[in-house]
Amino acid sequence: MTTITALPTPVPSRDSPTTFAARADAFLTALPNFGTEINLVVSEVNATAVASAASAVSSAVQAAASLASQYASSAASEVAVNASGAAKWVNPHSYNVGDAAWSPATGYVYRCYTATSANTDPAYAPGYWMLAGTSMPQMVIESSIAITMTANMHVVLTNVAASKAKLPATPGIGSVCAVTTANGLATNSIGYNATGDARTIMGVAEDLILDSLYCTVWLRYVNPELGWRVV
Repeated sequence: MTTITALPTPVPSRDSPTTFAARADAFLTALPNFGTEINLVVSEVNATAVASAASAVSSAVQAAASLASQYASSAASEVAVNASGAAKWVNPHSYNVGDAAWSPATGYVYRCYTATSANTDPAYAPGYWMLAGTSMPQMVIESSIAITMTANMHVVLTNVAASKAKLPATPGIGSVCAVTTANGLATNSIGYNATGDARTIMGVAEDLILDSLYCTVWLRYVNPELGWRVV
């Protein structure tokens, strides 16, 4: 770091006419070098700040990638267990107590606890189906500035520009979405989807601004009336 040379003292003063000229000459002579050193220090401080921010972003991305690997391994194991004997839910079809099926809306496996032949996806029929167990949402490291999420997705925003993760238009009840800021900005957003059933975030039909530099926001879809709620 550049050292700033102190200006000559005592400073010129008209109260001391006999020394004013000499002190003024010395003071004025030192000012150009003082200004140069000040500019160098400012540049060095800015460079250090930029490097620190870049390091923080890199660390966040690496951490997210590490978590993605862990979650993928855990998810693969759990999905294999849950999906054993579980076929895709279809209609028309009759399901008995204990039957398992995975929902086309959410990808989750549900187990029937009340016999039904209703034509309602398990994600929308809590009176007949319960979750058989879920893994963490699938994590996606996203480098573009815009992405439309699917149900049960965890997006990590890494583009250097402000980015938006748009919520799915037709999620199943209980669907989860998560967004992580990993680009050091406080201007990223989670976009509400005006074209589907889930048109609000926290009851408001507008985007949710992620005004924290490094955060993860989890949302869960309640129903068409209540929309998405921050967990």
